Amino acid sequence: MTAGTTGQVLTGVIGAASTFQTAGFRLLNTLTASNSATLVDTTSPTATYDTYMIVVENIVPATNATQILLRVSQNAGSSYLATGYLDASTSTSGVRVTGSTSVDNTASVGLSGHLTVSGINQTDRKKMFAGMCTARVGGASAAGFISGWYNTDNGAINALQVSAASGNISTGIIRIYGMGPS
Repeated sequence: MTAGTTGQVLTGVIGAASTFQTAGFRLLNTLTASNSATLVDTTSPTATYDTYMIVVENIVPATNATQILLRVSQNAGSSYLATGYLDASTSTSGVRVTGSTSVDNTASVGLSGHLTVSGINQTDRKKMFAGMCTARVGGASAAGFISGWYNTDNGAINALQVSAASGNISTGIIRIYGMGPS
């Protein structure tokens, strides 16, 4: 048996050969906002990982009381799909990272949370996103659930875009992690 590499663990099943597997989520990319119209990742979504976690840290929009949206691409980021998403049976223009609420534009008190998506390389299912977030809304803290999916077709996702529904993203960080073989 060949040796594993850093970040791998030895796994096995009785009666089968043991193999090395990557353990847990691995950081693939970090996107930092600085009055950005969009934050884009065209390198992380690949066939290498089946499950992705997107962690948002203190995303502050330039425009007050707006939503933060995640959109997907099926053509390596040449364009992003702006229709065909569903959120609690409501048609939306992207997965609402803010859940059902909007976020204030108060400096250093933005949106934080995480969402996961599995099977982005598969072509036999819709791509469903789920997670949790907390944000400053109307001067108070609000928590929410993130749920939504791209509902138009079953195509593989190979790029991600995060933007504010109105205006730019002033500050914040997005980290993309991958887990598990496809």
